[in-house]
Amino acid sequence: MQNCQISTLLFIVAVSCFPSNEMIDVDENKIRADEGLPHNYEHLDYCNHHKSVTSHEGTIFAGYSLKQVHIVLSPGHSDASFKVKVENQSFPPLPCDLKLFTTLKDFKTVTDMFKDINHNPHFHEFHPTFPKVCANDHLTSLGFEQLISLGQLFNASYFSHGVHKKLKAKYSSLHVESIPTEKSYQSVLGFLYGLLERKQLLKTKIYRVNRNFCEFIESNISSCSCPKTQELAPHVSQALTKGTFLFKPSYPNRENISNMFHSKIKSKTSGLELFNALMQYKCDSYLLEPCAADRQCKLFSNDKLAQLHSILANDHHFMKMDSVFRTYSELRVYPFLQQVLIRAKKSDHQSTNIYMGHSHFIQLLTTSLGVFRKQITPLASRLVIEIYRKNGGQLDAGGLYLRFLYNGADVTTEVSGCSLHMIDNFCKIEGLTDLVAALRKQYLEQC
Repeated sequence: MQNCQISTLLFIVAVSCFPSNEMIDVDENKIRADEGLPHNYEHLDYCNHHKSVTSHEGTIFAGYSLKQVHIVLSPGHSDASFKVKVENQSFPPLPCDLKLFTTLKDFKTVTDMFKDINHNPHFHEFHPTFPKVCANDHLTSLGFEQLISLGQLFNASYFSHGVHKKLKAKYSSLHVESIPTEKSYQSVLGFLYGLLERKQLLKTKIYRVNRNFCEFIESNISSCSCPKTQELAPHVSQALTKGTFLFKPSYPNRENISNMFHSKIKSKTSGLELFNALMQYKCDSYLLEPCAADRQCKLFSNDKLAQLHSILANDHHFMKMDSVFRTYSELRVYPFLQQVLIRAKKSDHQSTNIYMGHSHFIQLLTTSLGVFRKQITPLASRLVIEIYRKNGGQLDAGGLYLRFLYNGADVTTEVSGCSLHMIDNFCKIEGLTDLVAALRKQYLEQC
């Protein structure tokens, strides 16, 4: 019997370091084995824990040189407790007080300097303030750690030891874009802090963009406004955020989820919102589960959470296969992919491109690329497009070859358009060209 009768949330803070540009590679399966957890606890992948991030980005291939990299990021963890109502169960808000998280003090010092120097006043209102209690979209300590560790990992993958000579950890080699929301801006700050030395970070400019990265002339379209996506946006947003049906405000499997937990979940709380709130106590090892009674502790059972994840992941996968959802995704993503394609062919464009979107942009992007996973998209997810050039002296010297990586795994062979253009585990640039041409035709017809 668990002794979980606590009325307030207790916090345990461990002091650790983020050595510059240094990462410890930890096997998630080993962590689970060490904790006595089965390997099929796929819900734990949602955490994308900063201590267990692994990567195949920056792989060296004989005969090829890495020319450019495009990194698409989604925000790190923010408090989800206020969205959930369960009978006889409270979810105390998470703390953001810097006094509790000493590892982030240097981060605050550096980012405050960045704000003072600032290169874009549009982001001032989103600057991290570390209130005692996390506001709606302010990143938690876990959220900052997720993005800082990703930045460190990418520094090691792309900049360390000068292996990839075209890529340099300098502000002049970076192009950074972020949408203007609190958790997106704070997330890109965390990533840049882990990626760059202080001097380079303070010189870096972050460009403000809208939600489909359509600001720059490379998109090559007359308008970023599409009536079709505007019509569908409320339905898709509700489905992705709350887990509703695509065109109905009700939730799939609601009764099954309530029965599984033997708890009365309030009518406005969805299974997806419940999962997000419960998982934040699993993801952050510094937090104790706020169980009001032994019966309520079952809410935090790994077996129950694994079942919940499986139900939600199946519903989510079914929605992403829906033709309406796929069309919406493709219309939203086309301007971005057009931009990447044009930048890839430019010899004078920055070598490292970083894009911080809203929480769902990566889901729209992977759907448009044809990359599907039966999972709830992990926190602080990333999709990376690496652009290689064949070295001189070879057939097609100078030709461009692409790799697509989703959360560190090579998914190139899954990408729509690449199946007819694969060579040496790369997708020739023609694969992306074909895909973008098809998306452009659809965009011009429907927008």
